[in-house]
Amino acid sequence: MPNKHKDDDLLTLEEVADATGYTRQYMGTLSAQGSEGYDPTLRRIRIKTDETYRRAFNTKVQYVFQYRDVKRWFNDRQQRPTVQAFNETHGIIVE
Repeated sequence: MPNKHKDDDLLTLEEVADATGYTRQYMGTLSAQGSEGYDPTLRRIRIKTDETYRRAFNTKVQYVFQYRDVKRWFNDRQQRPTVQAFNETHGIIVE
């Protein structure tokens, strides 16, 4: 994962997608309860925003993710045997 964020940065789901190299659609699938690719860990690390936050950052986003948690989640995910097998069959190299 490129390191353009600091550990304490709060990222939207779209920014998490950009930081991890996943598509925004795939991140939506991972975070949507009831979808085939749902990842409960990703849901657990999200932080609910409040009206003060949304006003301060002029956003409507309901949830953000702390970059340090995203890094941990991503690294743990890359260690899963199913993800490693998928990466190998598709020639994906994760550093």
